[in-house]
Amino acid sequence: MRALKRAAAPLSLVALCLALAGCGDDGDGGNGGGEGGGARVGAPGWIEPDTYRYTLESRCGERDFIGAYAISVANGEVVEVAALDASAKAYLGRGGDVPTIAGLLDLAEQARHEGADEVTTDYPDGAPEGEGPPSALTIDRDADAIDDEECYTISDYTPAA
Repeated sequence: MRALKRAAAPLSLVALCLALAGCGDDGDGGNGGGEGGGARVGAPGWIEPDTYRYTLESRCGERDFIGAYAISVANGEVVEVAALDASAKAYLGRGGDVPTIAGLLDLAEQARHEGADEVTTDYPDGAPEGEGPPSALTIDRDADAIDDEECYTISDYTPAA
């Protein structure tokens, strides 16, 4: 019995190494999502300024954070939010928080690391990556599940002058 356990130990170690290797780099340079691939989750050349304004439309999925919002950020924190539709007004009325653009990118990165089936980040047409914030983010944690998607559209981005 002892010899059997000694023989199984190296096989267990090999299995563990193979499992860990599967969780490492997926060959896309860390820029994609799960099976669905996806675009770069963050633009490495873009640094979120301390102060800016943007409009966020949150849609898709069965969740509370749905609607259109006008958001002001100062010192890296959301300081003002205006609801632009009834869904956003209801969400804010329940005390819901809204993220900064960096917060959205962090959410996408976290989903990718947790094995989401799809995480994509889109940039405005003609805008080089790294020279501005994304224009959209999509997260689908489980491609076989219904209504677990998160879709965000970022527009009207205006950095402080």
